[in-house]
Amino acid sequence: MKNSTILEKDFEKMKKVSEVERLEVEPPLRLVGMTWVSMTIIYFLPSAVWAIILKIIIGIFIFATIRGSFFPIWKRYETMGAFVTMQSVWFAGLLWIPESLSFLRYVFGFLIILGIATKFKQIKHINQGKGPYLNKNL
Repeated sequence: MKNSTILEKDFEKMKKVSEVERLEVEPPLRLVGMTWVSMTIIYFLPSAVWAIILKIIIGIFIFATIRGSFFPIWKRYETMGAFVTMQSVWFAGLLWIPESLSFLRYVFGFLIILGIATKFKQIKHINQGKGPYLNKNL
């Protein structure tokens, strides 16, 4: 008798998870990619007047992308704004580290990989119905 109620609860939980729309991994990576490509363009542009104007326009685009990642459309992804912001900061650190501190490139590279892996794990938890918090194992 007790086993049947446990199985029913498991079935209900599986049914509830399968009814929820599954989150994709691509949207967070697209937003991060948009900021990375923009920062790379800024990094390699010369210091001519036309390039400085273009750098300002691209900087506004980066700001708008990061600002847009905090909007309610990303509410299902929970920490999308923090993810995009931190990935942008770490990539900027990776690009603009002076040669005397070149060992920090490895630190920023590790943080970028760790952040992406954490986002993958968080989306997996959300899709399994466990919620966004990785310290919960329901």
